[in-house]
Amino acid sequence: MQLTDFYRPKNLQDVIGQSQVVEILDNQLKNKKLAKSYIFHGPFGVGKTSVARILANELNPSHFGLVEYDAAIYSQVSEVRSLQNDINNCPFEGDNKTYIFDEAHNFGAKAFDALLKTIE
Repeated sequence: MQLTDFYRPKNLQDVIGQSQVVEILDNQLKNKKLAKSYIFHGPFGVGKTSVARILANELNPSHFGLVEYDAAIYSQVSEVRSLQNDINNCPFEGDNKTYIFDEAHNFGAKAFDALLKTIE
């Protein structure tokens, strides 16, 4: 059992210890002024993935618009390039597609460059 199995917040108000992040994201959601991409950085267990999942859910309640990509497993440049085709397609349902790149520090330089071109 992992530490994250004990507590995983379901909405921004349930996030503990990240009041500045919650306030900023909550205001952006209320005002409908969101950035095209976000980078959540910090040590293990502070809620990076949880906040990313909550934000994705707020943007598009349908799980069809959410893609979680584990860079610890899929870190090759060919795998990142295959995502580019999917990213360019319209969402299956809803207005948004959200990609969460978990463990992004595991991307190699070429894989990260391929991803960066897509994000830009």
